Amino acid sequence: MGSVPGYAAANWFPFTPPFTCKKCCEKGGSGRLSGLYDDFGDVHKSDFKEWWTTNERGALLFAERIVDFNVKVINSSDEFQSGDLLMNVQIPLNLPKRFILREFNKLLKKHRQGKRGVRINKSSTALYSITGHVDTAALQKCLQVFDMKIQNPNLKLWQLAQKCRLSTQANRLKNDDTETPYEITNKRRNLASAADKVLRRAAKIIAGTSAGVFPAVK
Repeated sequence: MGSVPGYAAANWFPFTPPFTCKKCCEKGGSGRLSGLYDDFGDVHKSDFKEWWTTNERGALLFAERIVDFNVKVINSSDEFQSGDLLMNVQIPLNLPKRFILREFNKLLKKHRQGKRGVRINKSSTALYSITGHVDTAALQKCLQVFDMKIQNPNLKLWQLAQKCRLSTQANRLKNDDTETPYEITNKRRNLASAADKVLRRAAKIIAGTSAGVFPAVK
């Protein structure tokens, strides 16, 4: 096992779909999320630390596997391996060396995933990989806004942004008589837009966890 991205998984944990996932867990893993349940178990039954450490679940799901591939001659069919990070090549030895090298380089250029200056081992071998950079603060804010809306469904979007402090200094309502009706309306519109953007991002991340993708922000 390679390094375990526990800090990222800890942020993933609260984003499990609050309705479909809980319903699946209550039914013992039946439903459209049954495949995810087989791997993750009942995520609503315990806190993150207990869930992560039980049967080394966290390491088994999120750890990078050490890929034991070497450049070597294959002497029998039993030695063949397959995988996204492996390419099996047949080389006729009766051809000119220069031709073989040229053709091999073409294949390598076409199939090798790495780029100049980028390590090839950045390709994840984990069962569930963390996609891209995990902005912990942004994810926590995203979850805060989503939870606030769930707990207060009648809250208007501009009020939600105000409560969760999504407003910039320019859009912050002063709650006094110094602002004109036009200024108040404009600020509320900007606040509502900010809250809507965060809620849509939260919904996308939550939906992504159903497919084993985190964080799904694109």
